[in-house]
Amino acid sequence: MAQISRDVNFYVGFLPLFAAAFTVASCNQTAGPPAPTALANSRVPAPPHWPPLPEDAPCAKELRHFQAVLDGDVSTGNVNRSVYDQIGVELVPAADACAAGKGGESLSMIHTAKVKHGYAG
Repeated sequence: MAQISRDVNFYVGFLPLFAAAFTVASCNQTAGPPAPTALANSRVPAPPHWPPLPEDAPCAKELRHFQAVLDGDVSTGNVNRSVYDQIGVELVPAADACAAGKGGESLSMIHTAKVKHGYAG
């Protein structure tokens, strides 16, 4: 009987160690992957409020192309909505100039906005 008592005491001494190991192992579990942030920005933005642009003017083509790129970037979450909105504000004078027949001035403003926000290339 003394032998069984010694064996039980030997294993009982390891119980705190097993409990600690189990506790630490359970702390390593996660709740799962975080939700993608792009889903929060997945709404397609409203079209910009520009005056009617001349169809074949280079400034109009550049404005439309840049706006399409920006729409795609904000929809996929590659650009924050606040940055998208800021660029939109900066493009309004360019659209106004383009509509007024000042294509060179408009293209210059578009280029400035692109450089400022990392789209020039």
